[in-house]
Amino acid sequence: MQVTPVDGHNNLFQVEDLVPESLLNKINSTAWLDLPYEITEKQEHFVRKSISDETLSWNKEWRDNIDLFRRTVLLKLLADMDIRLKQWHTTKWWVDEPGFSCDMHVDDPRVKIVIQMYWIGQENNGTTFYNSNNFDDVRKPFIAKTNTGYLAIHIKDDNNQLPELWHAMMEPIPENTFRLTSFTWFVPVK
Repeated sequence: MQVTPVDGHNNLFQVEDLVPESLLNKINSTAWLDLPYEITEKQEHFVRKSISDETLSWNKEWRDNIDLFRRTVLLKLLADMDIRLKQWHTTKWWVDEPGFSCDMHVDDPRVKIVIQMYWIGQENNGTTFYNSNNFDDVRKPFIAKTNTGYLAIHIKDDNNQLPELWHAMMEPIPENTFRLTSFTWFVPVK
């Protein structure tokens, strides 16, 4: 597991090699398009299929791996920011089908700390973060490469100086493909 800040603001990080190869193989060999799903709220252009991690045969291994990340990486990082976490976390697996894209936005205010990881899809279907709600003000483009992603901390510092995390995925998913990401959120202690 490797977590690298993208700049000096310490609210956006590149995540690489989150899971070991044995779990990566299970993720990649899962029949994602055949699993039961729910349609989450309609995104900007198309709907997103959401699959709960509870339906996956390797769910315990996934949760153990995320808990290892929480204990060994995330808690240490957040301790420097004087942020403590509740014990639990939740993951949704998102299957984005052809045509899906996502306009620039900031996440729902209830989402405070999140890891979005890329598993299946085209590298140009990653998320780009911006310093403002201006497409010319790019902060960090993330490539949708397997077992990589980002950690975003949507908590303001004492002086409210941290930039808002504007982001988008503007390149539509190509025909005859899909994008698989995991979206895991953590809840800070208030």
